Amino acid sequence: MDKEIVERAKQGDMNAFALIFNEDYIKELYVVAKLKLNNDDDAKDAIQETVLETFRNLNKIKFVNKLKPWILKVLMNKCNNIFRHNHRFETIEGKDSTDLEIEDEFTNINNKVDLFDMLGSLEIDDRHMVFLYYRGYTSKEISSIMKVNENTVRTRIKRAFERIKRKYNRGDS
Repeated sequence: MDKEIVERAKQGDMNAFALIFNEDYIKELYVVAKLKLNNDDDAKDAIQETVLETFRNLNKIKFVNKLKPWILKVLMNKCNNIFRHNHRFETIEGKDSTDLEIEDEFTNINNKVDLFDMLGSLEIDDRHMVFLYYRGYTSKEISSIMKVNENTVRTRIKRAFERIKRKYNRGDS
């Protein structure tokens, strides 16, 4: 993230703030929210709340390299709140699940494996860790975002990749 853009956004430049939340970054946030909430509308609500929270608290960010992990923490907290709220009102039969959908580059990995199909076989926290790892976050950053020990992150990602590899080597889908 460009330091100049963040500084301009902190001073109230709405164009600079919009550059922080560019289309690619919104897609990344959408995938994280969708993996947690499994619902388009809830994912969009979580992102909207995250953008508002970022706007309100942008001046608190001292280091530009900490902005993206902080935004992801905010998003995860918003998703958790929505998830808890939704599950308080579920019926005994449970909620209808929504088919997982996503656009363009998030649809496939190596044009073979549907990202959501691959991640769908994992536990929800493992899904987030693998996705964040896939997007280039370090195990230390994932540890901070997920509030889990860094060694635990590495172990869970390694085991998740092993499960995925076994599943697709067997030809399951």
